[in-house]
Amino acid sequence: MKRLAKHSAIYGLGIVLNRAGAFLLIPLYTRYLSPAEYGILELFYAFVNIAIVFIAAGISHAALRFYYEYDSLTERNTVISTSVITSFVFSAIMLFVISFFTDSISSLIFDTKRYGQLLDITLIIVLITISQEILYSYLRAREYSLFFIAINLLDLVLRVIFSCLFLIKYSLGIKGVLWGNLSGLSVSWVAALFLTLGECGFRFDSKKLKDMYTYSLPLVFISIWGMVISYSDRFFLQKYCLLSGVGIYALAMRFGTIASVAFTQPFTMGFGPYRFSIMSDPDAPRIFSKITTYFLSGILFVGLLITYFAADAIQIMSSSQYAGAAKVVPLIIVGVILGGIYYLVQTGIYIKKETKRLTIIFVIAAAANVSANFILIPRVGIIGAGLSLILTNGVIVLLTHWKSQRFYRIPYERDKIIKLVALAFIFYLMSLVPLSGGLSFAFKVAILFAYPFILFRMNILSQEDKRRMQEVLTYIGRVNR
Repeated sequence: MKRLAKHSAIYGLGIVLNRAGAFLLIPLYTRYLSPAEYGILELFYAFVNIAIVFIAAGISHAALRFYYEYDSLTERNTVISTSVITSFVFSAIMLFVISFFTDSISSLIFDTKRYGQLLDITLIIVLITISQEILYSYLRAREYSLFFIAINLLDLVLRVIFSCLFLIKYSLGIKGVLWGNLSGLSVSWVAALFLTLGECGFRFDSKKLKDMYTYSLPLVFISIWGMVISYSDRFFLQKYCLLSGVGIYALAMRFGTIASVAFTQPFTMGFGPYRFSIMSDPDAPRIFSKITTYFLSGILFVGLLITYFAADAIQIMSSSQYAGAAKVVPLIIVGVILGGIYYLVQTGIYIKKETKRLTIIFVIAAAANVSANFILIPRVGIIGAGLSLILTNGVIVLLTHWKSQRFYRIPYERDKIIKLVALAFIFYLMSLVPLSGGLSFAFKVAILFAYPFILFRMNILSQEDKRRMQEVLTYIGRVNR
């Protein structure tokens, strides 16, 4: 677990750097883009992610999974090289074909052809992102976490510089944001590509490719339904709350998903390869159980931290047009926490290669999501979207846990988990106490400082847990210095 903590901490810094651009640029975006334009930008991002799911076919996850099937470094390098070559060539062909239909796609999404040219830019972003996901899988497998930080820092700096240049000096609006993102992405992709192909070479193995696609294709169907779950709310909001509603909700998502960027994603970047590397260990189920308890302790604290101060941050960082975003942030955070729990409870399914079992789960969840959006969004707007997110992710977690335990039983510490959730809920209710100004701030800070002490006082975490967590904190401190 020390190895997991080490690389999760470093990956965490890399991901925070990568995503910090979007957060740091919020004041710029909300000043130079109206809520409606911000909503249009959000729909472009939705298009990018949906296209990635259809075209990438889950190959980056398969590459990481099959990397550990072999002990020989040559065989492992062949897995990565085959994945990189195949994904780039196939993606380039598919996106070239799609480029002839961007005007039609623009009409379908926005009821106008005027955004067809901008969709051409997003196709380039899709191509590079698909390739980059495999390159990052290699960096994770080799535990090149410091290099991962370096290229993400480079990405951040370039995105901030070019976004400011295109928005402020050249007044390019949405196009400027897309070009700014593409500039940083391209340079970091080239750096990762040179390192990966320099070490892995140009190898191609059709049998390995077939095995990887056999494994990953069921994931495509899962991901398609996942996209329905992730983005159907934007399109319902576009219909019932106009583009301005999409923009306000998108800003709320930026704040709500800080919990994912700052905690869940760094954790999963380290946990992904780690769980496969210890899956043959007889003690692995107990280790996975402990990791789940630690994860919940951390993500609930981060969620409380964001919930306490999101409203003030939104008021400071954005114009009054976006004030409505604050009310939905707590709901989004709950949804994000459930999303992180899903990554943990799916472990048995992935270890036993039963990924096809997830398809029916996501079909059910997608149906629940669309139904909830249809019922709630016309009535309560962005609040309905937040409630739908919680309902959907809750369904996914419950069904995945039930199915995964049948294949690979993990003895989760249920009593501690219940105590953690109850404690977090009480802390949230305490934050609603009506206080003013500095008194409110001091009260919230005091509550947050009390959180870890109460965990130990209530025996939610043991002294052994405390020792292990101190090791993690010590390591993180060294990394940050």
